[in-house]
Parts: sequence; C-alpha cells; structure tokens
Amino acid sequence: MQRQKRLLFGFLLPIILTVAHVRASELPVTHLTADQHEQQTVAYQQLSPEQFARKQALVTAKASDNQWYYFGFTLKNDSGSPQWLALDVGRWGQITALVQSGNRWQQLQSGGELPMSQRSFAHYYPLIALWLAAGEQAEVLVAAGGRFSYFVPQQPQISLLTRAAFHAEQQQRWISQGIFFGVILVMAIYNFLIYTIVRDISYLWFVLSLMGVGVYFAFFYGFTIEFIWQESPLWDLHSFAFVLSLTGLARLLFTQSYLHTAEELPLINRLLYLLAALYLIPLTLATVSLSGSDWVAELIQIIGVLGTAVLLMMLLAGIAGYRKGYKPALFFIIANALFIVGAILFIFRETGLWGDNFFTRYVAQIGIIAQVIIFSLGLAYRLNRAQLELANEKLAKERLAAEQAREKSALIARQKQDLEREVAERTADLRQKTAALEEALQRISDSEHHLRELNRVKDKLFSIISHDLRSPVVTLDSFLNLISRHAERLSPEEMRKLSVKTRQALSNLSFLLENLLHWSKTQMAHYTVQRERLDIGDLIEKNLLLFDYRFEEKNIDLYRRMVQPSEAAADRTMTDIVLRNLISNALKFTPEGGAITVETFLNAENQLVIRISDTGKGFSDAQLRSVLQGNKPEPERGTAGEKGTGLGLMLAREFVAANSGSISFSNLPEGGAMVEVRLPYEP
Repeated sequence: MQRQKRLLFGFLLPIILTVAHVRASELPVTHLTADQHEQQTVAYQQLSPEQFARKQALVTAKASDNQWYYFGFTLKNDSGSPQWLALDVGRWGQITALVQSGNRWQQLQSGGELPMSQRSFAHYYPLIALWLAAGEQAEVLVAAGGRFSYFVPQQPQISLLTRAAFHAEQQQRWISQGIFFGVILVMAIYNFLIYTIVRDISYLWFVLSLMGVGVYFAFFYGFTIEFIWQESPLWDLHSFAFVLSLTGLARLLFTQSYLHTAEELPLINRLLYLLAALYLIPLTLATVSLSGSDWVAELIQIIGVLGTAVLLMMLLAGIAGYRKGYKPALFFIIANALFIVGAILFIFRETGLWGDNFFTRYVAQIGIIAQVIIFSLGLAYRLNRAQLELANEKLAKERLAAEQAREKSALIARQKQDLEREVAERTADLRQKTAALEEALQRISDSEHHLRELNRVKDKLFSIISHDLRSPVVTLDSFLNLISRHAERLSPEEMRKLSVKTRQALSNLSFLLENLLHWSKTQMAHYTVQRERLDIGDLIEKNLLLFDYRFEEKNIDLYRRMVQPSEAAADRTMTDIVLRNLISNALKFTPEGGAITVETFLNAENQLVIRISDTGKGFSDAQLRSVLQGNKPEPERGTAGEKGTGLGLMLAREFVAANSGSISFSNLPEGGAMVEVRLPYEP
C-alpha cells in the first residue's frame, strides 16, 4: 500500500478537470515500464514544481505491454453542495487511485481484471467513485495498466459523471437491455415449447442460438461479471469467444435443418460444415488464452470474420433455397438481411461514420429482435406448411382408401353370406372337437401335474435320506470298525464307553429313520401340517445329544442360552428336521476348536426365536442368494471335508414357512454364520 502511494505521488501530474461544477484542465498522461517504476518514483520525489512542469512536456501516451500509465489531477467542488462523482479513466485492467483531501487520503481500486469483491465501487465498468463536500478540493493520483491488450485503451481519456447522469445511464441500460433480454427469453421459451411438441430439431438449434445471443449481450453490457461470475474476471474476458463460437455453430446447424441443405443444397451444406470446423480455431485460442496468454485481440478479429462469413453464408443459403422453390427460405433471407443491416449501422457508429444516438446505439439489437421475430414466423410458416402437406397427403390417402372400400364392399357383401354359412358349419364341428380336446388336455395336465409332484417328492425324499443318514451311518461304521479291529487293545473302560456310544449312535440312527419315513409318508399322502404345543428346549437338547460325538470329535464348545418356557405351536416332525439340519450345518462349517451357540428368546412380535450361531466360515454369497430365492444351493464341503447335498437349508426354509414361521440367514461381522428361526409362541 505504501509503495503504491509513493509511486503515485512521485508521478503526480496536476491537471484541472471541469465537468458541470467540477473544474478540470487538459489531461497530461505519463507511463513507465515495470522496471523503471520504483527508480523513477524516487527520482521524482526530489523534483520541484517548476522542474516537474518542465518534465511534463516529455510525457508520452503511447500504450505498450507491461506499462503503467499515471494520471494526476485536482478536483474542486464549486457547486455549493456535496457531490458524488464517478471517475472514468478508461477500460483498464487494473486501476489504483489515491485521493488526498487535506490531511486525509484514501486508496481506491477497480479494473476489468479484478473480481467484483476487490473493486471499491461494484460496477461492471471500472469506475472510481468519489465524494466531495461543498468547496472541497482533492488531489487524485491514478495508476492504470493491464495484463491484456483489451484492457489498455489506445487513447486514454478522463471523464466524470454526476450521480444523476450515472443513474440515468444505468436506468437506460437496464430498461433497454431488459426489453431486449425479455424478447429473447420469451421467443426462446416459445420456440422451445414448440420443439417439445413437434420435435423439429430446427427449433432446438434456433433456441440455442437465441440463448447464445442473449448471453453475449449480457456479457457485452456487463451483466455477467456483475451477477453471474462476479469473481472470475479472466473467464468473463474470454467468455465471449466461447459464447459466440457456440452460437455460430448453432446458427449453422439451424441453417442446415431449416433449409434441408443436406438434401437440397449439398454444396452449401459442405461449406457450412467447413465454417463449423473453423470455429475450432477461436475455441482453441480462447482455451490457451485462459491460461494467461494474450490472444483477446486476435480472438475478436477471428470471431468477427467467422461471424460475418456465417451471416453471409446463411443469406446465400436462403437465396439458393428460395430459388429452388422452397418458400420458407424467404423468411430466412429477410431475417438475415435485417440483422446484417443492423450490424453494419452499429459498426458505422463504432467507427464514427454515423452519429451516436439511441437508434445507432441499439440498432444491432433491434436487428437481432427483428431477425428473431422473422425467424419465428418462418418456423411457424414452415411448420404450418408441413402440417398442411401432411393433411393433404392424409386426405388423398383417405380418398383412395374410400374408393377401394367401395369397390370391395360389394365383393365383401357377396362373400359374407357364403362365409357365414361355412363358418356356422365349421363352428359346430369345431366346438365338438374343442370340447373333446379340452377334456383330453385337462387329463394330460392333471397327469403331468401328478407326475411332477411324485417326482418332486421322490427327489426330496432321496435327498433328505442321503443328507440326514450319512453322518450317523458313518459314525456307527467307525465305532463298529474300532470294536471289530481293536477289541483286544481296548481296556474294559474304553470298551464300555465305545459300546455306549455305539448304542447311542444306533439309537439315533433308528430314531432318524423313523422320522424320515414318517415325513416321506406325509409327503406322499399330501399330509397337512399338524401343529401342536412343543417344548422347543427339549427338541434342541435331543438334537444336540444326537450330535454329541461330533462336538467331541471336532473339539467344539457348545453354549446354551434358553428362555423358559420355550414353547411354540409347530409340527413336531418338521421342527425336528429343521433343528437337526441347522445344527448339522453349524457343525459342518465350524472348524476344530470353534464354538456354537444355541439360544431361544421372545421377540417384540411375540414369536419364539431359535438362534444358532457359530464361529465357522459363514455363508458364501452364492449360498445366501440361493436360499433367499428358494433354490437348492450348491453343496460345499465342511471344515473337516464333510460332504453335503445342499438341501438342508432349503428344507429348513420350506418347513419353517409351512409352520407359519420365518427364517433368516446372515454372516456375523466377527466371522461365522447365524441362523434365526421364528415360530409362533405358545404361552
């Protein structure tokens, strides 16, 4: 801050400006390169006013890169009342102004390269706002420069606006551009609604070109930097290149679809594609310039040339289409001609060939509005014409169809009687045959259903027998093998224990065979579920005892947590099979030294829950998927190589459902599996 103050005070150029009641004189301008900046400031501080006045004659105002311009002048308010003034020193990239009045001074900044939050006066145009009391005099020092050539005016000029003049200019900007944006928005919405109804792609390209024009003028008149991307001045500077390029592409696509150039004007269609490809140049340059390179001036020229070429090509395409007899092309010609005239008059105003007035200031936008309206009329005419052609075509088809119908009606009338008689005869015959066929089909269907049911029951019976009998048979075989081969080596106590276990295994096998035979008998006879009041705790203990040798064999710890009483209403045989299968699966997939927990409790739905959890390897994704879908899972081997059929979990799920219960299978976070069986509680 202090360095900027020294620089600006060191290069003070005292000038008096007079605007209304504010006096000013001719504007001298000086500039220095960045390298000379600090050194020249120190040198100037040693100059006397007379020396400074002579040095002023050596000042040059030629702009070049990396240069700063310095302005110094005195403002005095002779109006007799406080004055708010907006100081305009040109469209610079960065502006710093030091304002000194008496013993106080303030630093203000603005510029097109600064975000709105860093500008002392939040306005799209870089203005410095000053407040002068009645009779107050202020020394103003301005340092201005720009990183981009766009923000370095060719001929710096200073002007002041009073509050009334500033507000009048703002009001004119808001009203004129509000009307323009309103027309653009209304026409865009109107044509987009038509596009959603008729799905004519011409309307979509037209809407996109309208939106592009609206966004460009929002950029041109500063609304984008003020309200949309306030903190992105670099993007605001380059946004016109992207907006106008995409707008040009939309105009080219609109021309192709509106005039059907691909079918009717192939040469012009190829030229339109060439112009579309050329828009890659400004898009590429704009992208590169965003990184800091100064291509703004080149972008303006390239886009201007391409935009002119697009307008001329659109006009040429319209003339060519109209000469080939396409009447909607007349709207295309008039619309483009009006826009071109408006653009030419606007250029005349900018170059000084025509005076500055309201008409010349907004003639380009007037031309755009006229073009938009004519284009909309052309699209409407084109749509009406297409609808009329379709209606005529439909009418012709209807007339032809009516004539053909009249010709056929006589033939149909004659054939109708013959057909009715023949149909009546055949219908009677078909009804008789159909009844016989339906009866035969019903017998076949009943037989097929009966055979399928028998086959299903047979498969389940064999599967259950092989699944549940394997373990006790193997155990019994191992015990008998020990007794037959190693009886002489066993002590009397060992023989006694082995005999007890053998009898126990044989008893369990006998009990299991009895249950399986009873289950198969109920299946074959379509046996209904016989619910009774069961002590689930007793059933669990009986089944745990059945697998007692397996717990000892795999050294698995068993934990019981039973609620008392633990009674439920269920079929005893089915419940017994469910428990045996779940305990058997837990034993199969729990490794040696693991643990199995069996517990019962009541849940909030007044159901008795039987939970069996283990520390085994848990269910695979394929097993869970199959069981949840009611399918037979693929068999997997247990931790000790035990074989399985894959039917145990499926049978458990079916039997629990048959008893109005539910079952769930899940894996525990710490490892292992958990199965919960929920049965109706019987208090």
